[in-house]
Amino acid sequence: MISTHSRRVRLAEWTKNEDINRSSQAKCPKPSSRKSKWTPPCGRNHFIDSYVSTVQTHLDNFLSSLQGNGTLTKGHNNLSRSGRTAIRELREREDIIIRKADKGGAIVVLGTYDYRDSEAELQLSNEIFYKEVKDDPTDIFKQELGNLVRNFSSNLIPDIEELIPATPRPINCLNC
Repeated sequence: MISTHSRRVRLAEWTKNEDINRSSQAKCPKPSSRKSKWTPPCGRNHFIDSYVSTVQTHLDNFLSSLQGNGTLTKGHNNLSRSGRTAIRELREREDIIIRKADKGGAIVVLGTYDYRDSEAELQLSNEIFYKEVKDDPTDIFKQELGNLVRNFSSNLIPDIEELIPATPRPINCLNC
């Protein structure tokens, strides 16, 4: 909060005082017209530096006094006990998935199996990354891997062939 305010004060001083800008252009970059998070450097104006330091100190003291009195508690919850219990129970259920909606600030509650099916279908329908195969290619991949290992066995560690499974099986992603 104070950093945003001090940035605005420093930017106002930077843009209004043309003489200082001209003399220090070689040291600091000129702010661009697009939105940025650039802040003019400290030390250009000792009045602003003193002001920011004083405000920060007073704000820190004020907040620590509120915390000491119990007026300001960290992590204050604005839900009732029954509301917190309901959310905890929903989170613990395995038959639903809770997600943020794609647009807006809504929250969506979906059945686990419906979500997995629709998400898997959405991902697998992307032809840039996946292509449909007619048959299970596991045996072909096993043969190709075996050939590669045998052809390059002189460069590999002696036990590498033991890492190739004798009976590979495809993974059923929907039950992961």
